[in-house]
Amino acid sequence: MSVRALAGAGLLSLVLAAPLARADDAASEQAKPLFDAGKQAYDAGNFPAAIRAFESAYKIAPRPGIVFSIAQAHRRQYYIDKRPEHVHDALKSYRDYLERVPEGGRRGEAAQALAELEPIAERLTQAPAAPKPEAEPQTWLMVPAKIQGATISVDNGKPQPMPLFAEVKPGKYTLHVTADGYFPEHREVEVRKGLSVSIDVTLREMPGRLEISGAAGAQVTIDGRLTGVLPLPKPLEVTPGTHLVAVTKPGYKSFSEEIELNRGQTKPIAAKSGLTGQRIFSYVLFGVGIAGVGGGIALGLVSGGKQRRAMELSERAMATGGLSQVDFKTYEDLKKARDNYQGLSGAAASVGVVGGAIGFLLYVFDQPTIPAPRAKPEDNRKSPAPAPKDTPMEMTADATLGPGLYGASLIGRF
Repeated sequence: MSVRALAGAGLLSLVLAAPLARADDAASEQAKPLFDAGKQAYDAGNFPAAIRAFESAYKIAPRPGIVFSIAQAHRRQYYIDKRPEHVHDALKSYRDYLERVPEGGRRGEAAQALAELEPIAERLTQAPAAPKPEAEPQTWLMVPAKIQGATISVDNGKPQPMPLFAEVKPGKYTLHVTADGYFPEHREVEVRKGLSVSIDVTLREMPGRLEISGAAGAQVTIDGRLTGVLPLPKPLEVTPGTHLVAVTKPGYKSFSEEIELNRGQTKPIAAKSGLTGQRIFSYVLFGVGIAGVGGGIALGLVSGGKQRRAMELSERAMATGGLSQVDFKTYEDLKKARDNYQGLSGAAASVGVVGGAIGFLLYVFDQPTIPAPRAKPEDNRKSPAPAPKDTPMEMTADATLGPGLYGASLIGRF
């Protein structure tokens, strides 16, 4: 075969494999709600519902792991109702699993279960079998529970705890699912005769709400992110959990509080904070500046008055040809007082300008520090890697039975 032919054959295999892989993924997604319903029924000890759910999932996605789960459910149900068909169905499913999984997997558990059930099956074969009435096809409605404490009502009936595993008549049903802290969910479903329907109902979390009061113009940050400015037009909606709430405003002491907010909870927060020491000191320096400049102007006016009076005496001396001894002494005193007041005026103005400038800088740079939220332990965890697409749906449930010895273990995988 030529290289071109080989390349063409390889391309054809890839083209054929892609739709098959997509179809397998779609079947797995379709079977998953049924498998989850079966697992919850198994956990609750409702093995007939688990058998029905697993068998329905297997019809959609025939994986070996589901066969094993079917065998386990039949095995457990036999010890409850002692019906021989559960033994025969369990043996058939275990053998099917061993045939399809030549190594690894749950072969050890399957072989041990066969060793346990085969003697029972032999005894049941020797006993006279009672006539088995022809069973009517069963119709099941299953709604797995994803949230602890969720309740469900069917056709506006009395709410009951989830999960729901009910044998129903064919027809249409209205489901109403509720849980504290979640928005209620309504679903309509049609169940056909002889089928098992599993409905995956996902409830949406109600956000928490924060009613924050404080100084007008203050900024509100949650976990380091700016979310609003006071006064808030309406409460802030926040995801439930632990959050660091901070309220900051220039010139005011920062307010911060770590809060725990539940789903649907409304929590009031009064962010009371006073002026910072820096802001108070800047106001004092502003006062010093105003007083200094004002005092400098006042002293300058006094100095100007002394200067005018001295000039009057000087003009009189020029007009009369001299001053008396008393007027001359007055003239000298006025000049000295003028110089003194000029010096004081300059000093006061300088103090005022410097004080005002420092106060202005302290005012401008009095900015709040937003506290950083503490790192949560889960923030440092690596996100779990997604499960590979070909991971088989499987549940292992081992029962230990014997005189004075009872036990069980459960492992579920999808």
